[in-house]
Amino acid sequence: MNVYEDKYLCEKVSRIIARQREGRIVIASYKDGSGLPDREDFGIAITRASHPYDYAVGEVGFLNYDSALGAYLFNPREGAKLPPALTKYKTLTLAKATLDISRRLLQIQSGENLVTFTGVQPWKGLHCTRCWMRSTTN
Repeated sequence: MNVYEDKYLCEKVSRIIARQREGRIVIASYKDGSGLPDREDFGIAITRASHPYDYAVGEVGFLNYDSALGAYLFNPREGAKLPPALTKYKTLTLAKATLDISRRLLQIQSGENLVTFTGVQPWKGLHCTRCWMRSTTN
């Protein structure tokens, strides 16, 4: 059996999870498929801010870029209501995926949760959302 592990991605997500456990709100730099909201999701004008912040998010808070994460940390203003993009904010979790090519079966294990996709098309790029959607509906 061939084992593939994206160590860079695993380490990056582990760093993000560590920051989230500290109570920090991590914002993706761009739509990267991580499940994190990005700057455009705020729906509020984002402008350059003065030191010590990088950007101001309307009147609700600030963003600082964290190069170790490749993402921004959101700093809410005291007393400000969180923007709608952050009201359903969730922390990330790591998962393990197992692909059985001969049975066209993909299983994703996260903690006690197990999700099974049948009829996957492993010969197609699994990073492709449309390919996944076709794969999971067969």
